[in-house]
This record gives sequence, structure tokens and C-alpha cells, in this order.
Amino acid sequence: MCCLAKEAIGTEHPYSSIPQRNVFALNAYVPPEPVCRSKPVCPLSITGFVKRGDESTRVLLASRPKEPKEVMRYYKLSEGETDDGVKVVRIGSKQESVELVVDGEPVVLTVQSNSFAIGK
Repeated sequence: MCCLAKEAIGTEHPYSSIPQRNVFALNAYVPPEPVCRSKPVCPLSITGFVKRGDESTRVLLASRPKEPKEVMRYYKLSEGETDDGVKVVRIGSKQESVELVVDGEPVVLTVQSNSFAIGK
């Protein structure tokens, strides 16, 4: 009986017959289609600017979590620095705007339209 079982299975993977029998009405995995957005949503807000001594000006950013249980992420970056997919390209001369690259997408944040406020 043991020899018959080995011959029936052969060299195939031991679980390869499960989808063929389909006892639980399993379907083949179909990956979800990518969601296309017309305009990328930037979850970052400007919280301020810092310049100490001789070091360059740094922008302070906060990311808005998508779900309430997620933790906010904070960034302190100067021009040319990158952290977690966020790169600062240029900080405006009067500290009114910041040019970023977020996950490969160029984004411009301004103090008037992208400042972080409580309750926002």
C-alpha cells in the first residue's frame, strides 16, 4: 500500500493535488489591480522650520496617518536629505514653501495650504 501511494504521488509537490480536488471551492489567486490616482495625495504637513547656528535650514514635517491607530511620523530634513521616501529638493527663501519628492512624485507644500493645525 505504501508503494502505491508513492507511485500515485510521483515527484509532484505533495500539496499540488489540493486545488485540483477543490474541496473548499478555492480559486486561484488573482492579484488586485493597481489603483490609479489622477493626483497623488500627499499626507505631509509643514509644522515649522529650524535654523541653528551654522547648520542649514531644516523643514519640520508631520505625516497624517491614514487610519486612527497608526502613529504620526515626523521628519526634520534639510535640502538634499532623504528619509523614508521623502526627499527635500528645495526650501523657499522666505520659508514659505518646500519642494519635495514623495515616493518619486514631485510635490510643493506651502505654509498657507499645507500647515499642520490641530483638528485638521
